[in-house]
Amino acid sequence: MPPSLQDAVNELLTLHGLGRFAEMERRAKAVLKSFAGSPVLRELLGLALASQRRFSEALPHFERAARDLPGDAQFWDNLALCQSELKQYEPAEQSLRKSLALQPASIGTLVALGRVLHLSKRSEEASELLGRALDLAPGHPAAHYHLGEVLAGLGQIEQAEQQLRLAVAAEPNVAASHNELGRVLMRRGALRDAEASFRRAITLDRTLPFSHANLALVLGAQGRAGEAAAAAREALAVIGGIGTAVGEDNLSLLDLIASALDDAGETEDRIDPKVIVTAYDLASPLSRKL
Repeated sequence: MPPSLQDAVNELLTLHGLGRFAEMERRAKAVLKSFAGSPVLRELLGLALASQRRFSEALPHFERAARDLPGDAQFWDNLALCQSELKQYEPAEQSLRKSLALQPASIGTLVALGRVLHLSKRSEEASELLGRALDLAPGHPAAHYHLGEVLAGLGQIEQAEQQLRLAVAAEPNVAASHNELGRVLMRRGALRDAEASFRRAITLDRTLPFSHANLALVLGAQGRAGEAAAAAREALAVIGGIGTAVGEDNLSLLDLIASALDDAGETEDRIDPKVIVTAYDLASPLSRKL
C-alpha cells in the first residue's frame, strides 16, 4: 500500500477511535477522490456513516468494499451488521455465512448470525448456533446474552435466566444484560430481584429508555404507582433527550409508559406526539464491530 494511502487509513482509524465520526466522513470522502479504487477507504467511509447511525447511506459503501475485497471476513461482518440495523435479515445472514466460510471459528460472527436468526423468527436454529459458539468459547458474554434472549422467547424462563446470569457474571457492566435479566425475573414473578436488575441497568447506562420503562412496570406491579410514574417520566425524558425514536416493534414501550402514568393518576397526554417510529431497537446490546 502506498505510504500516502497508509497515512490516510491511519488518520481515519485515529478519528474513529476518537469518536470524531463526522470529521472521519469528510476526510474519507476527500481521500477517496485520490484513491477511488481502495476498498479499505470505502469500508472506512461506511464505518464513519454507520457510526453516525446513517445506515442507509453506509450500506452501499460496505457492499462495494465487500464485493471488491471478498476475502476479508471483517468486511462481510460489517456489511451484515449494517444490513441487520436496516432489518435486512436475509441478506445479513448471507453476509455472515460468507464471513464464516472465511473464518469458521469466529465467535463474534457466530453470535451475530445467531442474533440474526433469532430476529428472523428462527429461534431453534439460533439456539443451536449460539450453543455452538459457547462450545467454542465458554463464558462468552454476548453468546450467553443472546442465548438468554432466544430461550426467553421460547418460554424457557429458567434456562434463559441461567444464561443471562452467566452473561452478567462474565461482563457485569453491560446495562442491557441487566435489563434483559430483569425482564426474565419479572416474568417469573421475582419482582424485587427484577427491580434490582433494572436499577443496575440504569446505573450503568441512563440512556436506555427500556430500562426506565421496565422499572416503571415492575414498580407498578408492586403497587408503587408514584415511583412507577417517575420512572415512566424518566423514560420519556431519555427518549426526548437522545432524539432517537422508538422502533416499530417496540411501540409497547409507549403503551407501558402511558399505563404507568395513568395508574398514577397522571394523564397520558404527557407523551410527546413527536416521538415517531423508526426501525432501531434501542434495547439491543449487539456486540457491534461498526
